[in-house]
Amino acid sequence: MKMVYGYWNKFLEVDLTTRSIKTTPFNDEFARKYLGGLGFGAKLLFDRVKRGIDPLSPSNVLMLMFGPLNGTCFPGQKACWIFKSPLTGGIGRSRSGGAYTTELKRAGWDGIIFTGKADSLVYLYVKDNDVEIRDAKHLAFKDTQYTEHTLKQELGDPFTRVVCCGPAGENLVRFASIHSETSRAAARCGGGAVMGSKNLKAIAIRGTKIVAIKEPDKFNDLAKQIVYRTTRARGSYPFRQRIARWHTCSHAGTAHPLRNYSWSGDVEEAYKINTERQERRFYIRVYSCSSFCFGNCFEHGMIRHGPYTGISGENSEWDTSPTILGTGLTNVEAAMMAVSLLDKLGLDGSSCGHTIAWAIECYQRGLLTKEDTGGLELTWDNPDLVINLLKKIAFREGSFATLLGEGSKRAAKKIGRGLIEYACQARGLENAAVDPRGAYSTAVGQATSARGGGDHLTDRSGHLDSLCVCLFVRLAVGGPTNEDLVNFVKYATGWDYTEEELTKTFFERLLSLQRAFNVREFWPTKMSEMDYNAPKFYREPIYAGPMKGTVLDKSQFEAERAKYYTLRGWDERGIPTKDSLANYDLEDIIAELEEIGVYD
Repeated sequence: MKMVYGYWNKFLEVDLTTRSIKTTPFNDEFARKYLGGLGFGAKLLFDRVKRGIDPLSPSNVLMLMFGPLNGTCFPGQKACWIFKSPLTGGIGRSRSGGAYTTELKRAGWDGIIFTGKADSLVYLYVKDNDVEIRDAKHLAFKDTQYTEHTLKQELGDPFTRVVCCGPAGENLVRFASIHSETSRAAARCGGGAVMGSKNLKAIAIRGTKIVAIKEPDKFNDLAKQIVYRTTRARGSYPFRQRIARWHTCSHAGTAHPLRNYSWSGDVEEAYKINTERQERRFYIRVYSCSSFCFGNCFEHGMIRHGPYTGISGENSEWDTSPTILGTGLTNVEAAMMAVSLLDKLGLDGSSCGHTIAWAIECYQRGLLTKEDTGGLELTWDNPDLVINLLKKIAFREGSFATLLGEGSKRAAKKIGRGLIEYACQARGLENAAVDPRGAYSTAVGQATSARGGGDHLTDRSGHLDSLCVCLFVRLAVGGPTNEDLVNFVKYATGWDYTEEELTKTFFERLLSLQRAFNVREFWPTKMSEMDYNAPKFYREPIYAGPMKGTVLDKSQFEAERAKYYTLRGWDERGIPTKDSLANYDLEDIIAELEEIGVYD
């Protein structure tokens, strides 16, 4: 097969049921059309996962995918995980950073496709072309930190990169996450539960190859320019504060999910636990996801006071803020302890936090009782409660924690009594830490997001998720522009991509492909019947701050959503039209949707 620069032209395919391993090649046309990462995964998911399968059954497919810039010196590389979500029943996708985002590419692979289910707990060992399925029974229900350290010691190579699920994944908690280096999490949509359902504990990766790129000198020079611009340009220093303090920046407006969004806008309350206070109490150092990234986005620290003394981990940030602000925590040490547990147990801080916050609000409103909670009294700003529930959820201890492990939508529907009104989720995935009441553009973006959960940013960054480029690096002052990304692709692959092709044509193709997967899964339910924000956002106004009193008007929301549908080339049902799919070279998708009667 002809070499395509920037790719190895092959996926590693692992059938866990038969414990067989094979190479699955792909051609130039596939690579250029779907680019990598999310693009590869979305197409393969549509083709390989049959409509209506149980996401936690062996029939689901778990994919780890990379793009043409992985394994190079590009600053800000990510990995993309794709699967059918056990939380939503639709497309599941999640991205994360860490050294493994370069390591697998350097081992000679563009991605891994896992199918089936092992008959006992295993891990996959990849060292270049040598690939083995190995026993992992000794790692059963161990936390992510222990798992990583143990495998590195066993393999005798500190440069082996480990990515794994925690006990939450093995216990099939529907919002379990996938972790590398303990705190680098592919958190959203329940990928850790899919990993656990396959009896796959971890992947250990060691790569020693060099990824061939078409014009290495031009590629490296452009990478140096990006690093210089972002670290030296006026207004860009210190870059890490733009990321580590997003958690704090959200406090200034209406974005934060304080007390299940019931106290949104209460800046004074939110600032009790802001990033600056966390830094003063336990800050040790900053670090970045990988050796080539200039970001140093993350802050590591150790608790020095109180009952959690000696616990180390990261400060709270955007994705873990629902567990902190959502439950009303104001104790800095308790916040860090909660973040440490999320990472070690393998729990999504957004979904887990929102689910606990939902339960607390319902209890406070008298909709849940001690009989429902197994005797627990659910109150705001209760560190012991939150930490106790994190552990119980991960290990599914007791009927109430087991119920919470199903996510807020499933739990609310099981209990009934109108509890769904207070579940801050969209199509089953709990919100990201953004309040949609601040703007109708945000509300529409959240409600129509491919993976649900109020996730309006990742839909707009589909080309980044396919190139496996960090969104934070892209948004940094002096970060790579779309023109820069086009040039990186050109220098890596030799392809003359245009900015229009990358940010418009490819973006629309990917968005329609993901939408089509969801249409097929949920049919005959129309997407327009599902594309809504949480009910409380249409009923309860913002509590405080500059947007105090703002609430979503459902009629205006539906009018704005209709405009968005038209812009995307979707009909009034929220379904991509045949002409739209054909325009983006997705004729095979049309045939699939016609077969189930979507266009009748």
